[in-house]
Amino acid sequence: MIKCDVAIVGSGLGGLLTGLILSKEGMNVCVLEQNKQVGGLLQTFKRDGIIFDTGVHFVGSLGEGEVLNQYFKYFGILDQLKIRKMDESGFDELWFKEKCYKYANGFDRFKETLAADFPKEREALDKYVEKIQSICNSHALFDLHEVDGSSKDFSHLMINAWDYIRSITNDEMLRQVLAGTNFLYAGISSKTPMLIHSLVNSSYIRSSWKFVDGSYQIAGAIIRVIKKNGGSVLNQKKVVRFVTEGNKVKYLLTDEGEEIYANNFISNLHPAVTLSMLDTNKISKPYRKRVLSLENTMSTFILYIKFNENTFRFLNKNIYYFSKNSVWTAENLNPEHIPEFYLLTTPASDKTGEYSASAIAMTYMAWEEVVKWENTNLENRGEDYEEFKIKKSEQLIDLLEKKYPNIRQCIQKYWSSTPLTIRDYTGSPQGSLYGIMKDSNNPMKAFISQKTKLPNLFLTGQNVNFHGVVGVTISAALTCSEFLGLNYLIRKIKNA
Repeated sequence: MIKCDVAIVGSGLGGLLTGLILSKEGMNVCVLEQNKQVGGLLQTFKRDGIIFDTGVHFVGSLGEGEVLNQYFKYFGILDQLKIRKMDESGFDELWFKEKCYKYANGFDRFKETLAADFPKEREALDKYVEKIQSICNSHALFDLHEVDGSSKDFSHLMINAWDYIRSITNDEMLRQVLAGTNFLYAGISSKTPMLIHSLVNSSYIRSSWKFVDGSYQIAGAIIRVIKKNGGSVLNQKKVVRFVTEGNKVKYLLTDEGEEIYANNFISNLHPAVTLSMLDTNKISKPYRKRVLSLENTMSTFILYIKFNENTFRFLNKNIYYFSKNSVWTAENLNPEHIPEFYLLTTPASDKTGEYSASAIAMTYMAWEEVVKWENTNLENRGEDYEEFKIKKSEQLIDLLEKKYPNIRQCIQKYWSSTPLTIRDYTGSPQGSLYGIMKDSNNPMKAFISQKTKLPNLFLTGQNVNFHGVVGVTISAALTCSEFLGLNYLIRKIKNA
């Protein structure tokens, strides 16, 4: 039996950061993870001596004075991270066959770089930058300003990103370019709110960074702080039930029958998964029905490549490649689809020089493509599944060759993952990349409060407000503000 002040289910970034903040503020926390490795999409794995990231490949706003930098200072982990700044003149390159458009760091440089390709669209670029900055600055936990009353502002969730971009320019190619990195939020043109688009793009435009030797170092640094503060992070503790008494959670029950008692409980799991672990009479039918009906964001197919030595140059940038002049490639995928888009990145390591030892290529994949294997387990899905992955890998390499004609000769070996892999390692339904999809047409339906109807049960993670490293950091702070007070927490972070 374990007793603590706060028990947190799930050790993804949201669960770990929530545990860190509360432990830093004097609470005894216990973070529970069902897998051997903690960290959710911060996990890394090694193949043939090469470290591959599973989910976090780069991060934004880690520069001095920027939002994530300030949060990490407060967390006490900034000086423990090995990071490398990406190419400031073009940290993202968007390729439409032979034509390249660059995203540059810094809002002024971002505008000037794109204005070189779209000289008649300076006014539109000014409007775009002003809009995404104003949206970000209006949110207390992004801009770190104190507020009177509630910090909740849903107005920007009602503005559709694609509608706004089309409203400021008639240049169809500029429209595509401004929406071109929507893979970072699994964008859907008819649904994605301008708020989600703005928080993601603004974060990277400020500054962009790679983690040297993998993103798991974030999880490791957080765990060390939690333990230093007297808390614990326990792996291979699979929670199967939130056991209630009256209108509160009394304890957690693991698959091995162990009981974990706490005053308060926080779930970093998908809300639908959390509800499945609660007695049905503790949550109203309308709320349960709403949560279970929510649409999740698209998943991905990932190709992990090992190169022959000194054959493929290191890219200190991200490459977005589109085989067509439309960037909304998540829409209308079917089980027979052939990749039309990829995001390519080369990981940074202590040994990185002119050439890269590896690369990671990602493209969208719908759950329907792997649904026939949904009842299988890791490493035991059968020969037909392995053949399916090889087929998809070769199709993606075919697309990589459109820009890099000799890349096949550079590849020594590759591995791959599908939505099934993401589901099994993170617990995200259908391998969803970013959890619940936000919809500008009905923003309140997809809004999940960090508070539940049970007064000692809370939610955290990418399904509460925002996703990504910056987004989940803000979401974790929002959950912790229920314990500490919003303005108190903002002051502590701002003055770190």
